[in-house]
Amino acid sequence: MNFRVIAVLFRKELLDLLRDRRTLISLVVAPMLVGPAIMTAMNFYIQRQQRQARVERYKVGLREDVTIAGLRDALTKQGLEVTPVAQPRAAVQNKEATFGIEVTGSSDKPQLYFYSDNSEMTANMARSRVNEALDTVWRQRIRAELARYNVPASVMEPFNRSSVNVAQPRKMAGSFVGRMIGFLLLIFLFNGAMYSAVDCTAGEKERKTLEILLASAAGRTEIVTAKVMTAVVTSFGTTFLSIASYALAFAQMARKGGGEAITVPIDLPTIGLMLLLIIPVAIMAASITVAAATPAKSTREAMSYLTPGLFVIMFLGMTTFMTDGPNMIMSLIPFANFSSTLREVLSGDWVASRYLMTLAANLVYSAVAIALAVRSFRNEKVLFRS
Repeated sequence: MNFRVIAVLFRKELLDLLRDRRTLISLVVAPMLVGPAIMTAMNFYIQRQQRQARVERYKVGLREDVTIAGLRDALTKQGLEVTPVAQPRAAVQNKEATFGIEVTGSSDKPQLYFYSDNSEMTANMARSRVNEALDTVWRQRIRAELARYNVPASVMEPFNRSSVNVAQPRKMAGSFVGRMIGFLLLIFLFNGAMYSAVDCTAGEKERKTLEILLASAAGRTEIVTAKVMTAVVTSFGTTFLSIASYALAFAQMARKGGGEAITVPIDLPTIGLMLLLIIPVAIMAASITVAAATPAKSTREAMSYLTPGLFVIMFLGMTTFMTDGPNMIMSLIPFANFSSTLREVLSGDWVASRYLMTLAANLVYSAVAIALAVRSFRNEKVLFRS
């Protein structure tokens, strides 16, 4: 293998990418702007709906066959408009009222039905106001009954209780953030490699430059290595830009929302462990995308091959949301092992044996993926299939 030839081919592939406006938009503009813009817009909309749910005077359709003392006053104090209706359920279904309350049964044991349309976002957010009013009446009724029988109100709370979380802040933050970051990193790594892999394989076929490259003095192994290296670089670049832009978007949303920004527990050892995990996964993603896109006659066909693969990787990355404890078998499953081990590293609860097993497994998978990419370029029937 001639490394000087690989370096020349690598520069050539990067220049081709930089000259392609569509690829640059997919690799740079979209990760930096589209995702964070959608997140910011969604957050703005949700916060606006929450503010509306807190202050808007929603209508409550009330029917009391049995009177509950203080119910109307409690609802009114919550800023709700109480209107007598014959059928509270029908009033909610017909949009005549946002909520419906029906009280039946006997005066000794009333039965209260609370109707709401849970498909409405603002109604779901405003339900807490109705529930708070009902809880107030509930507590008043209990106090009245206790006073009636000369029972002290303290009987409702026979002892004090406190919940203590023994997990360190680093473990809590790392466990939460690690689940999300592992999943997002897999998507960003594969997505970044996918566009450049398609451009330097099927894209070269469309531009009629692949034959010229194959006729040069460079060997097939050098050509594939340069293309995989290009896909790795774009994979890393897109991932870095995406993570940075999402971090800024989350920080901005937390600042405007008055909350705390999501903090990632990172120090130099943690960064080193993360990079060691990311490198083989990036190589594996680049090699797989190059191998899968090579047989395609056009970029459209190549994308049709690679898009299902993205869904498979998303499914494997989601395993961190479904598993909690350490699992040695998980360390052998590609992509899923990366997401799971990354969560352990960020939480500070990683074990060397599982970490090394994940790293070794992904290195083996990377080597196999590179071999598949080289094989695709050496097989003329695959490379120029009719």
